[in-house]
Amino acid sequence: MSGHQNAELAKRFFDAVAASDLVTIQSLLADDAELTLPGSFSRAGVFKGRDEFLRGVGQLVEASDGTLRVELLNTFVNGVDGDQVIGCYHGTGTVNREPLDEHNAFLMTCANGVIVSMVDFYGDLVPRQTTFARFTSSQSSWSLAWRLRQAM
Repeated sequence: MSGHQNAELAKRFFDAVAASDLVTIQSLLADDAELTLPGSFSRAGVFKGRDEFLRGVGQLVEASDGTLRVELLNTFVNGVDGDQVIGCYHGTGTVNREPLDEHNAFLMTCANGVIVSMVDFYGDLVPRQTTFARFTSSQSSWSLAWRLRQAM
């Protein structure tokens, strides 16, 4: 795919996250997709495989009690035929009754029309660590919803 098509893939991913569209999100991920949420807070980690990638994203939505909103602000690609997309996004919501208002970035690697990896970068890690550290849950509601849909 071209760099432009991969930038469009990133846009479709963020639109699907904003709409909580699990079917579309799943269709945009490689079977072995990997999500990295850096840091030492409770939601950080490397999530390998499509279901784990969904769990990684879903736990952030769950921590916000569904208030998390993401808006893709811009994207950059590594050339006309580039397989990497860097983007900036604005995330808002409420976690533990505290407002969340972040400007973050990501590095997404694409291949054959799907996302193979994504690394999140935080504009300010201290609020992320303190806000999300107080939220604990054993499993994401997105992950549960996805498993229920597969069982149907």
